[in-house]
Amino acid sequence: MATYLPTYTYIEELEREAPAIIENSRPEPSWPQNGVIEFRNYNMRYRSELDLVIEDLSFTVGKNEKIGIAGRTGAGKSSITYALMRLVEPVNSHIIIDGIDTSEILQAKDPVLFEETIRDNLDPANEYTDDEVWAAIRANQIDDLRHKCLLEYRK
Repeated sequence: MATYLPTYTYIEELEREAPAIIENSRPEPSWPQNGVIEFRNYNMRYRSELDLVIEDLSFTVGKNEKIGIAGRTGAGKSSITYALMRLVEPVNSHIIIDGIDTSEILQAKDPVLFEETIRDNLDPANEYTDDEVWAAIRANQIDDLRHKCLLEYRK
């Protein structure tokens, strides 16, 4: 029984996550309509005992605006993405989407990123040929990942 004690103690000491849905705080079914995203003095850490990985980040993405996130290794690109998906809780800060603080409405944990086909997600307006889409996939080394996923799926 002693061999199970460390695991049990670890589980009991984990911080509780925010609730998946905060009742009485749901936005209208039409939300979001404009897609304006604001990071307001955003702070994030992966665990309470660790240092902040994002500190005092503020920016706004306007309606119909498209952005890219670029930076050196360790600059916080993935952390910003995790923040948008609410995979990690903010520290005394906010992400506002169309005027609603996301921490007051939901805690998204669904790992599904795509609806439709991957091609539909890469070229939603169907502006490019299949050859052009494949060239972009190869240029970004995504086809290796796709191939590995197909092999795992077929097992």
